[in-house]
Formats: sequence, C-alpha cells, structure tokens
Amino acid sequence: MTDGAITLPPASVTCEVLTRREGVLAAVGHDLRIDATRSSWSVDPARGTLAGVIEAAGLLVASALRGDRDDPGALSAADREMIDRAMRDDVLEVRRFPEIRVDATFERREGMALVKGVVTLRGVERPFQAEAVRDGAWWVASCALDQTAFGIRPYTAMFGALKVRREVVVRVRLRLAE
Repeated sequence: MTDGAITLPPASVTCEVLTRREGVLAAVGHDLRIDATRSSWSVDPARGTLAGVIEAAGLLVASALRGDRDDPGALSAADREMIDRAMRDDVLEVRRFPEIRVDATFERREGMALVKGVVTLRGVERPFQAEAVRDGAWWVASCALDQTAFGIRPYTAMFGALKVRREVVVRVRLRLAE
C-alpha cells in the first residue's frame, strides 16, 4: 500500500470466481459462482494502484449457475459443504497458502481503465491484465486465469469424466467515491 491508499469498506468490493465444467459427464455437474467472503482491498487513485488480499479459506460456493444466472436450488447445503471442503483442502491448500494477493496498477481511459498486475496464489505469482468498465457507481473487471499456471490440478470426479475447466473467470467489482 502507498501513502495515499484508501482502504475500501467490505460493502464496496465484491470478488467472485466463476467455474465451468467439462467432460463426458458434464451434464450431471454444476458450473459455480464462488464468492470471496473475506478480503481487504485498497486503492490509491492518484498513483493508480490497487492491492487486495483474499483469505483463501473465505472462498465459498455462493450458487450453482445455469448459463450466467444463479440457480439457487441446484445445490444442497451438503453439496456446498463438500465442494467448499474440497476447494479448501485439495485445490487451494489453505493451510499452506492462506492468502491470495492481487497487486496492480491501473490507467484510466475514457470510461474504462486498463488494469495490469500480478496474482499470487498458492505461492505462485502470475501476471494478469483486464479492462475495468463503469457500471453505475461500480468499476467491474474480469479476467480469465488458468489454474494450472498456479500449480492447481483442476478438480475432477468420476474418474475424470466430470471436471472443472482449467480456466476460471475472476470478476472484481469496486465502488469508489469519486
């Protein structure tokens, strides 16, 4: 963080991960929206910097998806807990890697901003780039990340006949007072 950094209140930030399924038995699985329920974010508008720390254990299944919409009745509480446990223990290994970090710079351009930075996940740092666009009072940026670039073997079930795609989409929404 820099001297002019502003810590954003939790109500001013959302971060979600969208997963998609594939494989022979993809029809029996679920695409998911996973929310980062515990994170802290700061922005320095003058310097054009953004920093975020996401508590890996706070990534929780919010909903199954049907297309791009939530499908609230598709998962039972037991299904959610089973997926959350597998994500914590097997995919993210939160005991070894409790935090996910985002460090970025941004440059505003006519109603949008170009965001460039690095994500550190499971101790592996990888670059990313995204365009952030205005949506009312919010700035919204999405980028695709390849799980395997961070040493993550995408989740599989039923002997590989059902699996999560390598690429997940991360969407961050920030409400900034301007």
